[in-house]
Amino acid sequence: MTTTLVEKIGSNFPTGRDRATIATWAANIPANLVTADQVAQGECYNDSEFSGAVTISGIVTDTTRYVHLTAAATQSFQDHANKTTNALRYNQSNGVAWTTSLANTKLLTVNVGDFKLSRMQLKTSGTGSSQCLNSQAGNSNIRVEDCVFENTGGTSDTVVVFVNAKLVEVFNCLSIADQASGGGITMNHQATTTKISGCTIVRTSNRSAAGTGISHNSAAMTVKNTLVFGFTTVTSSTAIVPTNCATDQTAPESGWTGGITYANVFVDNSATKDFRLHSGTPSSVATGASSAVICSL
Repeated sequence: MTTTLVEKIGSNFPTGRDRATIATWAANIPANLVTADQVAQGECYNDSEFSGAVTISGIVTDTTRYVHLTAAATQSFQDHANKTTNALRYNQSNGVAWTTSLANTKLLTVNVGDFKLSRMQLKTSGTGSSQCLNSQAGNSNIRVEDCVFENTGGTSDTVVVFVNAKLVEVFNCLSIADQASGGGITMNHQATTTKISGCTIVRTSNRSAAGTGISHNSAAMTVKNTLVFGFTTVTSSTAIVPTNCATDQTAPESGWTGGITYANVFVDNSATKDFRLHSGTPSSVATGASSAVICSL
C-alpha cells in the first residue's frame, strides 16, 4: 500500500523540522518512489523566506507515487487570518515564500514527471533569463495549483515556463509579470491536452504592454475561467480553446471577453499590486473568471 513520506522543511531545523532547505529535501527524495511505494511530500514552514534555486531530477515516479512540494498546514498565504483582505501578491509575511535574486536563474527546475506544486509563493528578481518554474525534460503529469508567481527582474523570459511537458494542469494560480518585457505562461511541445483553469495572468499596469499572456505551440489546450491582462497578445495559438475568459485587449482572439479595463477588475493593478477582484468587477468577468487563489468577492 502506497504511503506518504512527509518531511517538514524550514530554517528552524532541527527543531520540529526534518530539513533546513528545499534543496536538501529534494536531494534526499528516494531515487525510486515506485519501488519504495511512496509519495514524497515536502511541507514548507514559514520560519523565514526560502531562497536559492533547486532542481528536482533523477527520481522514478508514476501517477500514484509522485513528488509533491507544498506549504504545511496553517503555513500558506491561503491560511492567513486576513487572507480575504491581504493584497494578492508575493508577500512572505502572509505565508511560505521562496525567492532568488540571481541573474539568469530558474528558481525551480522540475526534471521529473508526476510532480505537484501547491500553496506556495515563488519570486524571481534577477536580470536576464530568470523564471519561477521551468520544466524541460519531456515530463508528464505535472500539476500546479494555488500558487503565486512573480517576476520583477527578468528582461525577456516568462514568469512560468513548461517546455516539452505533457498532461500539465495549472489551476487557481496568479502569475505576475513586473519586468521590462516577457510573457506570462508558456506551454510548448505537449503531445497531449493541457489545461489552465481559474488563473490570473497579468503584467502590472505601470509596465507597457509586451509579450504574450499564454504561449503555446503544440496540441490542443483548454483555458477556462482565466484573466489575461497587460500583454500585447493574449494567446499565441488557435489550438487554445478558451471558455469564460476575459482580457483587457479590445479585439482578442475568439472566445475571449475583451475590452475590460484593469481598474474595473483588480483592487490595485499598479506597481503596488493587489490582484484580488474588487466588488465593482463587471458581472461578465465575475461570473466568467474567478479571482486567482482566493475568491474574495
